[in-house]
This record gives sequence, structure tokens and C-alpha cells, in this order.
Amino acid sequence: MRNVAFTPLAIRQFRRLPKASRSVILEGIRKQPVDADPAELTRNKFRLRHPSAHADFELRIGCWRVFYRVLAHEVVVTLVGKKEGNRLLIDSEEFLL
Repeated sequence: MRNVAFTPLAIRQFRRLPKASRSVILEGIRKQPVDADPAELTRNKFRLRHPSAHADFELRIGCWRVFYRVLAHEVVVTLVGKKEGNRLLIDSEEFLL
């Protein structure tokens, strides 16, 4: 089991979400990158195709996207956003990784 840390930016994004969504996202983070191997590729958890300054991995939880990095014994959540169609919204603005 690994520890989870949120960057200050991810905390701010997370707190702006509806309470029901926050619990769904936390449960998804607990099941996927924390309890399982965070670097193992699955259908909803995968390495980003293009290198990004923001994250190395993406976790899909319904319409929500959690971007994170894996350090020695820690998963660091860097961004939390929502997918609408082919757009990624972070802080209610379209975001490109």
C-alpha cells in the first residue's frame, strides 16, 4: 500500500468538486493507484502518451480524470479534471497536457 499526496493545485481543484464526486474520486484513487500497482497499465489507468510537465499517469473514473506521478512509496496527485466530449476541463477551463 502506498501513501497518497496531493499537490496544492490538486487540493484546490478537488475541493471545488461536488461532495459526491469527491468521494467517488477518492474511492477510485484508493482502489487503483494505491492498493494496486500504480504503474501497472489497465483500461482506466495508463501512462500518458506524450511526456507532460504535469503528470506521468492518468486515471479515468467515469467522467473524472486524475493525473498523477509515482515516486518511491508515494502517489502524487497533480491534477484533477473532468472530461466533456473531447475536452479536458480543469478549473472549468479547457486544459491541454
